[in-house]
Amino acid sequence: MKNCFNKRIDLFLLVLIMSVPIWSWSQIQVIGKTISAEDGGILPGVNVLEEGTANGVVSDFDGNYVITVSSKESVLLYSYLGHLTVRESVGNRTTINVSMAEDVSDLDEVVVIGYGSVKKSDFFMPLLMVR
Repeated sequence: MKNCFNKRIDLFLLVLIMSVPIWSWSQIQVIGKTISAEDGGILPGVNVLEEGTANGVVSDFDGNYVITVSSKESVLLYSYLGHLTVRESVGNRTTINVSMAEDVSDLDEVVVIGYGSVKKSDFFMPLLMVR
């Protein structure tokens, strides 16, 4: 009787171990060949995020990325400074190439100021002379 019980436990453990690869099949690996700008230039350092999760990667120097998403219904968000955010549904695709358009409306709102101290009158005087 004890031998029969041990066989059942062994069979249960065998089935449990064999089912682990089935659980991992539910994740999909998406490989992006390139993330480029509208003019065809490659964009390195683009943030690629699975919507609704903390799962994300950054594209490499050549604009390539690899991300593992949780399901076929996942949506990827591509964001880069000075460009419009792009949303792409994964579906059955394993390769997603993205072209990002420039967001020219936000470019005039950027002001770069270096470290140091400047009098208010010294800062605004050159701006007044340009006009």
